[in-house]
This record gives sequence, structure tokens and C-alpha cells, in this order.
Amino acid sequence: CFEHLVANMFVIPCGMILGADVSILDLIFVNLIPVILGNIIGGSVFVGFAFLYTFGERKTADQGGLLPTDLTSANPLQGGS
Repeated sequence: CFEHLVANMFVIPCGMILGADVSILDLIFVNLIPVILGNIIGGSVFVGFAFLYTFGERKTADQGGLLPTDLTSANPLQGGS
């Protein structure tokens, strides 16, 4: 059900070398493309929600948060005060 792209890129060709009845087209179209899409979507959703839950919304000093209101003045690379 849940598959990892990097693991499949090793395990399936290894099985093919050892005689598994899997073609290159099966590997690409039946496994790798769906797994890539699933990993991208699943990773984006789960990591995004984990960060949102952990850190919440960014608040400026005006809203009671720790970020300065004017973010450009806090950038040391721009020589702000």
C-alpha cells in the first residue's frame, strides 16, 4: 500500500536480475510513476500539515508574535538597523 520510491528503484531491478517476471515498462509505468506521484502528494500533505501543526501561522510583532513587523529591516544582508 505505502511504497518508497528509492527502495523500489533498488529492490525491483534486483528482483529482475534474479529472474522476476517484470519488464522495464512494468517497472516504470506500473510502479515508479504511481509511486513518485504518491510520494510527492503524500509527502507534501503530511509534511505540510506537520509543520502547520508544529509551528502554526507566522505572526508579526503587531499580532503578538516574535517576527518584526518590517522584515526588510531585520535582514542583516541589507544593512538594516
